[in-house]
Amino acid sequence: MPRLPKFPPFRRMSHLGRAAQSVLRDGAILLYALIAVALLNALGQVFYFRADLTGDKRYTLSPATRAMLDTLPSTLYVRTYLGGDLPLEFARLRSSLQEMLEEYSVASHHRVQFLHEDPNAIADERERAHFHDQLIRDGITPISTQERSKDGSLTERLVFPALTMSYAGRTAQAHLYHERITLSAADNVDLAIQSLEHTLTTALARLLRSQKPSLAFLHGHDELSENETADWAKTLSDDFEVSHHTLTPQVGSLDGYHVAIVANPTRPYTEGEKLVLDQYLMRGGCLLFMVSPVSVGLDTLQRGSETLAYPVDHNLGDLFFRWGVRLSPHLLQDMQCAPVPINTALAGQPARFTPMPWLYFPLLTPGPRSLISRNVNLVYSHFPSPIELTQGVDTLRGQVLLTTSAHARALSVPRLINLEEVRQPISPQHMNLSYVPVGITLEGRFSSLYAHRPVSSIAGGQQFEFRERGPVARMAIIADGSIARNDVRVRGAQTQVLPLGFDRFTQQTFGNKELLSNVAFYLAGFDDLLSLRGREVRVRILNQETIVQHRQRWQILNLLLPSILLLLVGAAWQLLRWWRYAR
Repeated sequence: MPRLPKFPPFRRMSHLGRAAQSVLRDGAILLYALIAVALLNALGQVFYFRADLTGDKRYTLSPATRAMLDTLPSTLYVRTYLGGDLPLEFARLRSSLQEMLEEYSVASHHRVQFLHEDPNAIADERERAHFHDQLIRDGITPISTQERSKDGSLTERLVFPALTMSYAGRTAQAHLYHERITLSAADNVDLAIQSLEHTLTTALARLLRSQKPSLAFLHGHDELSENETADWAKTLSDDFEVSHHTLTPQVGSLDGYHVAIVANPTRPYTEGEKLVLDQYLMRGGCLLFMVSPVSVGLDTLQRGSETLAYPVDHNLGDLFFRWGVRLSPHLLQDMQCAPVPINTALAGQPARFTPMPWLYFPLLTPGPRSLISRNVNLVYSHFPSPIELTQGVDTLRGQVLLTTSAHARALSVPRLINLEEVRQPISPQHMNLSYVPVGITLEGRFSSLYAHRPVSSIAGGQQFEFRERGPVARMAIIADGSIARNDVRVRGAQTQVLPLGFDRFTQQTFGNKELLSNVAFYLAGFDDLLSLRGREVRVRILNQETIVQHRQRWQILNLLLPSILLLLVGAAWQLLRWWRYAR
């Protein structure tokens, strides 16, 4: 019987040893990889960093914001009202807000905590309505949207694009969305996304500010009353100590205020009062003038359909001219204007009011080059006038805040204004002026109007240090005194203050309050906050027209491409294994 060959034992051990070496080598590689990951994780805990690879640096906070967050001593709580199911555009706003708040949390060493609350999630209808009313009373204005349900019906939904910050027992509201009537909802959301850091940091600075700068509305010349500026004053009170001051000829009486506001005076100033304003500016104070060089009786026009427009001398012309500004005694008409209700019913029929464009109520365009007015909604005005820059002072820097549209004209006064003018056709050829300045800012070292005049007699024997030239100061002039006036409804003993810029006829809110609040920030020197308004974030949105035209192609591509990529990767892996181990 043949004997079977015996395999040398050392050969079997050789195969086993080779397999063991392979296992040990693979185990060592895995162990080294685990050690490397653990070391990287430990180093990441000690040396933490984030890299923003976007072209517009949308995830990089400004130095002013980082300085606030880095020194935040305790936890800041943020509650937004953008939770739950939202329309597509507002869901996009929530996503961007989520990313921004995460950046705030990282920059503050996780001292910022936030949550998204859904105001529409309350099941009980009465409780939900009560909660909505409470938000509205707190100053959070909802946006009404319409959604189409599965059965094709339209349902109305309120969206509250706002948030509340709480810190150290103080709270502040911030509005994330401002509706601009000339833009679509998508464009308005894009602007809201661009302004997220400015909105959040402004609210945070409001909470962290230990002392507010002082601001005064000046009275004594039949200016706007406290009720007529109540809405704007309430908004300013979040960032300023707001008071009302009666102007007297006492030089130095305004020195305790950072900003002084003159809102629609109707009586002329004396030389002593002008000296007070002049020396206030020479000592570093900042002034906001809202002056109408033409008087128009709006109440008379509404009652009798006709009124007289005539120039008004406030005795401020030489003061403005000394600083390189002249208010022209003309009335501006603009093709871009607000409507007024006109009775279009025939004689003997019930009144039927139809809104028709009224050229004397221009919707002024905020200047795009100024951080104060950039991305601000159109500004509602009544009978504004042009502002002319005389270039009289080279040391002052002027910047345009407000202009008319590309189709405007200036009318000389005195003249009769009749509501029947609304029925007259106006051709754009008659509007031969474009972008006429109505509001400007001035900054620099102002020179006194009374440098070479007998100051002692003007001051009535007062003893004070007269200054011919002051430090760097700021001023803003708007040739429309009514731009800061809010409507007031009086019903019996109750007085209701309507929002500034709200038009009762169109039910729209214009950008008056936002612009004037930015002007106050500029005058008070909040440059770090205003600089955030210059940030641009390019929102990359899919081309809707291309999606509609090539919808099926993109659907097939999105479904098949991932599967094909997986098959290719799997085939490549099998080929790699065959090439490595089959030999």
